[in-house]
Amino acid sequence: MSLAAYRETLRSAESGAGLTLDAAPLKDIVWHVPEDMTVKVGAGARLSDLQEKLSEARQWLPLDPWNCDASIKRIIDENLHGPRRFGHGTVREHLIGMDILLADGRLIEAGGNVVKNVAGYDLMKLFVGARQSLGIVVGATFKLLPLPRREVLLQRECGTASEAAALTGDLLASPVCPIVLDWHGTAHGPVNIITGFAGEEADVAWQLAEAASMGFIELREMKHDSRFFSSRGGDAPRCSVLPSKLADTIAGFGDEEFVARAGNGTVWCDAIVANPGVGPAQLFQRLKAMFDPRGILPPLP
Repeated sequence: MSLAAYRETLRSAESGAGLTLDAAPLKDIVWHVPEDMTVKVGAGARLSDLQEKLSEARQWLPLDPWNCDASIKRIIDENLHGPRRFGHGTVREHLIGMDILLADGRLIEAGGNVVKNVAGYDLMKLFVGARQSLGIVVGATFKLLPLPRREVLLQRECGTASEAAALTGDLLASPVCPIVLDWHGTAHGPVNIITGFAGEEADVAWQLAEAASMGFIELREMKHDSRFFSSRGGDAPRCSVLPSKLADTIAGFGDEEFVARAGNGTVWCDAIVANPGVGPAQLFQRLKAMFDPRGILPPLP
């Protein structure tokens, strides 16, 4: 579907339609300026294709969701991220501009094309994780990072969550700077700590030695994230807690498998019970009424 067809579909839609539109045809890299370390891309582009193109200039978009073939639109719609979130943040930290189709067919631009941009309201953040309920993302502009000269991934198995918490505390108190800090396993153990370092050769080698002194061993590749989410169709119940409370939180999960961004306090597990009363519901509804008064787009997530 072309951009013009998208706009016509929205304009002609009846109230309450709840339309879900795919951005697959909008997949080209609009421009890439290696000197400025910025790129603009259609929302239908696959992350894996974008990373391959950026690697030719030894640059990358520091996002690593479990499904590397996910589209840019899906990453923004669902706020997808992976284990490297601890060192690089989520998609919000890298977005500097966005093209959005509103429910009435208008195309708006939020943000800009340069890293240092302070003009206007930061509307982009509203659409990250909104699952197309406020508007349809059709293009995005990102700031990039250089590809690290070296990256190493490490793992250590702990008998219990309490042991994992103590070791995580030691790791964070040490002078190393991990880009990955995940836990996975079950509450009754074992709990595996996954960490990693990236950067210049000498820096990574020194941090590797420090981590090895704590019992970490090198890991060829991270599979815990993709295995966990792919077996669940890409989604699982989630909650966010203080990182210091993570061990106490997963203690209630029994023998259910979990994955946690231990450095950020986000954890996924089938044992989590959603609480529909949590969240500023009235504010969300006001936003929905402002951006989509006729209910053309899907309901708020």
